[in-house]
Amino acid sequence: MLTLYKRHSAECAEARRKEGTGKTLSQLRADRGYRRCSCPIHAEGTLRIDGFIRKATGELKWPKAEELKKKWEDAGTLEVALPAPTSPDPQEAPTVKHVVEQFMNDRKACGLRPATLKKYRQFADLLQEFCNDSGVVYITQFGIDQARTFRESWAGSPVTNLKRLERMKAFFSWVTAQRWIEINPAERLRAPLTDDAPADPISQEDLADLIGAIERMPTRESEKSMSHDRLLAMILLLRNTGLRISDVVRFSTERLKGNSALLHMAKTGNPVWLPLPEFLVAKLKALPLYEGKYYFASGSCKRDTATGNARRSLRKLSMLARIRMPNPHRFRDTLAIDLLQQGVPIEDVQQILGHEDVNTTLRHYGNWVKERQDRLTRSMEKIWETA
Repeated sequence: MLTLYKRHSAECAEARRKEGTGKTLSQLRADRGYRRCSCPIHAEGTLRIDGFIRKATGELKWPKAEELKKKWEDAGTLEVALPAPTSPDPQEAPTVKHVVEQFMNDRKACGLRPATLKKYRQFADLLQEFCNDSGVVYITQFGIDQARTFRESWAGSPVTNLKRLERMKAFFSWVTAQRWIEINPAERLRAPLTDDAPADPISQEDLADLIGAIERMPTRESEKSMSHDRLLAMILLLRNTGLRISDVVRFSTERLKGNSALLHMAKTGNPVWLPLPEFLVAKLKALPLYEGKYYFASGSCKRDTATGNARRSLRKLSMLARIRMPNPHRFRDTLAIDLLQQGVPIEDVQQILGHEDVNTTLRHYGNWVKERQDRLTRSMEKIWETA
């Protein structure tokens, strides 16, 4: 009669010990009653012909080990043809489509913002289109050559392609962590050279022309066309807070306390209260509200839609004013440069703009820091005085 049991490895015993079983490693390795692992199955007992035996069955699954045990007991000996040791069936390589779906589910589970998820989805669609055109079905077929060719197919500015490369590396790093591929094919791809766009503030004259053209805008208010008062308040809020336009279209009474606005930059999560001019606060409080709290767009309107409508209103307004179309980001540039030229520390400007690192602020606005310019002027004046 034979008895089957598991002969546990040191790795198996260590994993169980970390689960808090309260047993020593020696006890866990000798635990013949535990079956929920992939350790090999052995047989021990007495056979009619061979007598006492202790033998590895070569099986990992209990039903097959039971079947072999019965054969040995019926024959009374181990002298029967043993099956070749079996190993788990190799897992079939997942398709690119399956991997992309799993990756996007993981991104959603991480709680990323809808705007960030949208950018990952755009990259995923681009990757799937390339794989379809290249005949790449399984993720294991995507190697370094495919990664290089995929990047070469991108159209767009260096900054756009830099962001795509960052998402590509993040995607294949995640795939590698799932052990579907052995190496990250995008890991060694170098980033494209990029030049940061210079700060582009709006001049006082252009701002005055922009505001002056509001009266010539169509007056019918709808989801796609703001009233004159609402459009003026939006421009003034952009100019005096440095908020992104996507944050402005969601600006509500909850973010206005007295004469201060709550700047909650979604990328950093750091709230900053910023005092507003009294005339701007008066303009905001005079506006009829959407759903009792929103100043510029209904809360049921998607953020992307509301942002697009606001951009179109600014584009039409700039055409009426006959000035260069104002990218809403120029209002942020205007506020940042105005503050720096008035001697506000760069660290304070960083907090207002919501940059995670002060070096980001310096990279974009360092040339406008008044203290640095004054220091340079004094240094040069000393040189000329002693020359």
